[in-house]
Amino acid sequence: MEIVKVCIPEESSKYYDSNGIELHVGDWCVVEGEYSADIGEVLWKYETPSLPSLSPCTWRDEEGTTSMFKVLRRATETERQRAEDNRIKARQAFKICQKKIAGRNLPMKLSMSKYTLDGERIIFYFISEQRVDFRRLVSDLAKTFRKRIELIHIGVRDEAAMIGGCGHCGRPLCCKTFIQDFQSVAIRMAKNQDMNLAPEKISGICGRLLCCLQYENDWYIEAQKRMPKLRARVKTPRGLGVVKEVNLFKETVRVHLDRGEIVELEANNISPLKRQRRRSGSSF
Repeated sequence: MEIVKVCIPEESSKYYDSNGIELHVGDWCVVEGEYSADIGEVLWKYETPSLPSLSPCTWRDEEGTTSMFKVLRRATETERQRAEDNRIKARQAFKICQKKIAGRNLPMKLSMSKYTLDGERIIFYFISEQRVDFRRLVSDLAKTFRKRIELIHIGVRDEAAMIGGCGHCGRPLCCKTFIQDFQSVAIRMAKNQDMNLAPEKISGICGRLLCCLQYENDWYIEAQKRMPKLRARVKTPRGLGVVKEVNLFKETVRVHLDRGEIVELEANNISPLKRQRRRSGSSF
């Protein structure tokens, strides 16, 4: 199977099965989508045997079988122009929908609007912390645009992936550039990396924990197993002491010796002291 990476304008880049269609970098093609067909530009081509860890754009059908989205065909110049016109109309539809949401005082935030490739449907994506009855809104939008209207409730992480932005590192958001499926992230991962637990330090623009916390979490767990714990009593070539600081990257430890001196030693030269259990006696 040949896999191609396709960039859909104003959205994200995803991986697709080329479906036997000969494509080259820079070609435009029509691809399957979760809600409608999309059109995008080919960025890269891959052979699947060389990409065992690739996470393609997949979907799950009614029987629970996971399949990969496919390229449908090469895009014609007419389809490319139609897609560009649809993007312009989608921006206008977004503003109109925003006004109607505000006019009805609905507890929802509009994230994105999109015309399907055939121009027959308009899809509006929104986020909300509660269930919203938007039936009247849909009816109003259908009368305004004379198109089939779909409103889709998404999460804040999905919104960040759609809109994009820059992370704390100064680079484009991972969810916008390459993440295909969101993985669970726990506060324990930040603790494993000894990070500042202030919400603004470990949260992304979506307000959820940073996706990148999971990238090196396994390495930190394995590295910590090889190192003594903080405040542990240890035996060193310089004498007994207590661990004051651990450097996982250099694999060194700063130890406060019993005689008052603080030294930095390699972790493999230090051995933890086993605690002696107290013997419980019985009195008669």
